[in-house]
Amino acid sequence: MTLKQTDAKIAEIDKKVTSLEGEIRFQETLLARTEIIISDVAGLSNELKSRQAVQDERITQMLENLKHNHEDIEALRRENIKQFTQLQNQLKGIEKWKWYLIGAVTVLSVMSHQIDLLQFFK
Repeated sequence: MTLKQTDAKIAEIDKKVTSLEGEIRFQETLLARTEIIISDVAGLSNELKSRQAVQDERITQMLENLKHNHEDIEALRRENIKQFTQLQNQLKGIEKWKWYLIGAVTVLSVMSHQIDLLQFFK
């Protein structure tokens, strides 16, 4: 090999080394960016897990409140039914007394007319 050929080969190898150095820098940059993205994704994943835990706790509290409200509504419904039944019974009693009074007034009215008629015929 001649000196010229050796210089040409060295120049060609220098170009390839320079090219490889550029590719290595590019790969290192990509690797650094990938590591940053992985770190960001891990942070987001942790944040989402904590938010999910908070949401789960809120949902649990809401379900407990809903159950409690349902129990309260059911208790109020039972109380209303009880009060309605008592009111119906009171109204039945009042209605009985109403008919007793109507009967008594009718009897007294008939008796008073009878007394007036008896005095009229005397």
